[in-house]
Amino acid sequence: MSLATLGLSTDILKALHEKGYSEATPIQKALIPAMFSRRDIMAGAQTGTGKTAGFSLPILQELSKTFVEGQHYPKAVIIVPTRELARQVHASFEAYGKYLPLKSMVLYGGANLTSQANKLKLGIDIIVSTSGRLLEHIYQKNVNLESVDYLVLDEADTILDMGFVHEVGKILQYLPQRRQNVFVSATLSGSVKRLAEQILQKPKLIEVDSMGTS
Repeated sequence: MSLATLGLSTDILKALHEKGYSEATPIQKALIPAMFSRRDIMAGAQTGTGKTAGFSLPILQELSKTFVEGQHYPKAVIIVPTRELARQVHASFEAYGKYLPLKSMVLYGGANLTSQANKLKLGIDIIVSTSGRLLEHIYQKNVNLESVDYLVLDEADTILDMGFVHEVGKILQYLPQRRQNVFVSATLSGSVKRLAEQILQKPKLIEVDSMGTS
């Protein structure tokens, strides 16, 4: 299936074309329409299947449709377990949103907290972050998450395995009740499903076995 048949804007398709992407992978074919439905989602997908585009493209599309010039504030939060994944996911948002007016930012520990805070205060639409660093900025009142429309937990199984669930739970207290929640996990184990039950509302379950290119 062509990515052009999934309802994506010409600006996004242009950016995808420049990256050499034209065909949707199995997870993208399932996840992109589900994201557009605004239902909560629990998706099982291995690394390398194109899962990042599966959630980032609909978020970019929907936020760009409602974007008001000059109004940059957090509308999407993507929580990841490691700084390496944070950089990778943020790079995807940057590449796919190349022709859109949205601003994205990556946050993780080890980087300068003050310089991150200064950039946050200039206005950001999309935040990709590890849970601990995002909490630091919340506690220091560097970021307000009251208008977030999308929460994505990427590699939710790894977030669990690394013991970051408590931090995620604290972050949830600063998010609005009305939002779309998306869990993406390589395995949909019992512990992942139990966590999902606490956060997701009647989620659509997506499981993709076949591998594709990212």
